[in-house]
Amino acid sequence: MIQDRIAPEFWYHLKSDVNVADHGSRGMLPSDLLSCHQWWKGPDFFQEPEEQWPKSHINKQLVEETKKLYLSLKYLDSYKTQKNKNSKVGESITAREWHEALLLLVRHVQGVAFAEEILKIKANKICSKPLRKLNPFVDDHNILRVGGRLRNADLSYDAKHPALLPKNHRLTTLLVAYYHNKFFHPGAQALQCLIVQNFWIIAARKAISSVISKCCRCFRVNPKILHP
Repeated sequence: MIQDRIAPEFWYHLKSDVNVADHGSRGMLPSDLLSCHQWWKGPDFFQEPEEQWPKSHINKQLVEETKKLYLSLKYLDSYKTQKNKNSKVGESITAREWHEALLLLVRHVQGVAFAEEILKIKANKICSKPLRKLNPFVDDHNILRVGGRLRNADLSYDAKHPALLPKNHRLTTLLVAYYHNKFFHPGAQALQCLIVQNFWIIAARKAISSVISKCCRCFRVNPKILHP
């Protein structure tokens, strides 16, 4: 993947008004596309020397803080398993390392919230009724996932078998808030459809509604009318 091979300092951000990709992703009428100079020629700064191109680097402080988080999680995981004690992280965090760090957090949360269920599944025993209908299983990375008939579907592994998360946990709240902001504040139903591509939250509607109800931006654009 390109994220694995190119460090964050080589990535730049383009504003929407000069980003040609936005025309394709957001849609445009054929008549407007024919007269769209940016679509056919690119942004105007392409005509200038590369040294004069606008540059907006990724926040290096955020990258460093994330690197520290990943190192801490990796160290704790190595300490517990007594493996990979000498593993090192490069100058920047790759997409794989981001994913591994998230899996460490998910595995820790599941180990606390679903400890009894995980033990039952590993012992080939029947789990509790609320989880039984999900046909859960523990994968090769010790992540508790949803089973079911989607295993034969033409979907990504995470979409076919989303990781289970409890509704009342800080990580769940942070993930819901992350998806809510990343996808520009969708409603509860749309947000649940996006999250389930990677995570299955127990009683997801309550967890999602709790986050949306505290979103100031959503409150401002959709105020409740008070009747006298």
